[in-house]
Amino acid sequence: MPNLKLLFFKDFLSCFVFSIGLAQETDKSKTPWQIGLNYGQTYQTKNLIADQDYYYSNYYFKGQLEKPLKLKKLKLALLLEPSIYIGEYQLLNKWYIKPSEPDYLEKRALQTTLRSYNEYAVNVGLKLALPIIKPLDIYILASVGPMITTIETDRLNNGFAFSDILGVGFNYKINTLIFDIRATARHNSNANLSSPNGGVNSLGLETGLKIVLN
Repeated sequence: MPNLKLLFFKDFLSCFVFSIGLAQETDKSKTPWQIGLNYGQTYQTKNLIADQDYYYSNYYFKGQLEKPLKLKKLKLALLLEPSIYIGEYQLLNKWYIKPSEPDYLEKRALQTTLRSYNEYAVNVGLKLALPIIKPLDIYILASVGPMITTIETDRLNNGFAFSDILGVGFNYKINTLIFDIRATARHNSNANLSSPNGGVNSLGLETGLKIVLN
């Protein structure tokens, strides 16, 4: 079976490179960078993705570095988003750790305890916006990037992993200030580079402010 994670990553990189080339071909004019900061919260225990096996939530701070690409018919931008997530994790279903595993009682005792930990991620992505009225845009985005976690859980090893994000939101621009609000879906896994790799899913809401650099 093909590795879907790697296929997604290759397709994303192809789109990323294609977008840069397309932007260079279609518009040579300068577009200013945008820089800002977002704050958000995500939860696993929402109705759309509720999983009775585990609890996961966090709040986070996300840097925003955005480079608009002026295409002829599209309002596209490249994104760089370094983030720190301050989260909590707890295994709710102790039977997720089977008796056949070595030291399963110790693992159950550890994983069923609510623990705090951090995630450090740097996502690279694409954002496609559609103007609604002159100062207001609606957009969709997709990003992927490396991530470091500080504890091992029953679903994800500590250390290196990937953070995938899909989002939809609104931008409202006043002069050089851009107000941002978005809803996101996030998936963390490690592309089967290490075990365990059950993956963690969450839904979130974030808001922030960007400044257009001259």
